[in-house]
Amino acid sequence: MPLDKPIQIDLHIYRYPLMTAEQRSRYLGCMSDLELERLDSKNTSQADSYIAERGFTREVLSRYLGQPPASIQLSYGDKGKPQISGASASLYFSQSHCRDLFVVAVSTESDLGVDVERTRRSNNLERIALHYFSQPEIDFLTCASGELNQRFALLWTSKESIGKLLGTGISKNLLKNATLLRQGKIYPNNDWLDQPLSLANFINDDHLISLAVQSESAPEVTIAEESWQLV
Repeated sequence: MPLDKPIQIDLHIYRYPLMTAEQRSRYLGCMSDLELERLDSKNTSQADSYIAERGFTREVLSRYLGQPPASIQLSYGDKGKPQISGASASLYFSQSHCRDLFVVAVSTESDLGVDVERTRRSNNLERIALHYFSQPEIDFLTCASGELNQRFALLWTSKESIGKLLGTGISKNLLKNATLLRQGKIYPNNDWLDQPLSLANFINDDHLISLAVQSESAPEVTIAEESWQLV
């Protein structure tokens, strides 16, 4: 049976430290009354990230919807899965952030999930893997100690992106079972997931991004930065 036609995904990237005063003012003008109320409870660093994420997301989505950013209403499911309220056209998107990077993945063809993580070393990686990963994945991490950071980020973001696509978030059960390894490459465990999903992973010097889509074939991804390479 032939594979599905590749899903087209656009990946938009925002770097928090680069927000200007003009952008901050513009993004604030996009936010809903409820979001502005929640903003009051956040400290300065949290507030800037909160403003950037909501404003940047709306500006990205406005390009596809053909309407002003301030008119786009966002809602979130119980596990944080975002959606556009009252959108007349089919548009799917997913968001993720780490300390200094925020990403928005958009598709007009399929639901999707995205996750981004830094690839710097943490002393807890081995302990986390022993608790949450399958034994083949633990072996995959420990057989190449020099690649521990990248391999851990690859596994974690792949699992997170699947949880975001499904709208379930992550759980110990999902972390153990959602992915499998074939010849050193990570795939969705579609037998366990009971649906055809695929993954795409991208890396630069400091970060790794994973995308999950509802398709048997890997998506075709356009990234708004040139520094990313397919893993």
